[in-house]
This record gives sequence, C-alpha cells and structure tokens, in this order.
Amino acid sequence: MKELNINNLNEDPNLQVKGVYKLFLYEDGKPISISRFLDKDQTGLVYIGATEKRDLAYRLKCFLGSKNHLTKQNNHSGGFKIAKNTKLIEITTKLIFKYEVIPVLNDAKEEERKQLKNYIDHFGEVPPLNG
Repeated sequence: MKELNINNLNEDPNLQVKGVYKLFLYEDGKPISISRFLDKDQTGLVYIGATEKRDLAYRLKCFLGSKNHLTKQNNHSGGFKIAKNTKLIEITTKLIFKYEVIPVLNDAKEEERKQLKNYIDHFGEVPPLNG
C-alpha cells in the first residue's frame, strides 16, 4: 500500500492500467478504525472505486483534486464528499490516505461490485465515501 500523493501517482507503474482501487485512512502509520453498522472496520477502508475508461492514476488524481475544497473540482464523488463537509476536511487533513489497486483486464466495474458486495456483507453498508 502506498501513500496517496501526486508524486506516487506520477511514479507508480501499477497505475497505468484500468482496474479497481481502494482508499484507506491512516494515522501515525496505522489504519484508523471506522465504526460501521455491523462491525468496526480496522483496515481504514473509506472508498472502493473502478475505472474502465481512464487509467488508475487518472482516477486517483481526480480524487485528490475533488477532495480539495479550494479547487472546486468535482469529478470524483468520494473526494467531492469530503470537499462539501467542513468536518471531513478537518479530519482528513490530519490523516494520510493510502491506496491499493487491483489491475483488471476486463470488466473492472464487475470487480468493483464484488468488492463492494464483500464489504457490505461484512459491515452492513458501503465504505463511508462511497454512495
């Protein structure tokens, strides 16, 4: 898992493909614990997404731009959710986002659905920045 920042996005060769990505929140080198409906998510997973039209680097850059309330960018729903909420802005500026990718040759959206279903089956709801 790598820290989500523009340098890593520009340099990570694993992001030049289409697929599924997961975003996590970390504090002091450890994932934050997130209370969910059925259980606590100890992994800090806050978003599951997919891209089939552009590469993973592009979508992760969209997230970074959209979460910045000063840019007025809104092409990523998870990032835009942060930008619209002052408490989320305050909390997430103190934490580190990390990402994990799953390259998918065909039908990244189907893999995203599987990942979301697994999360919902365990926690009873989608990750906090999804839907």
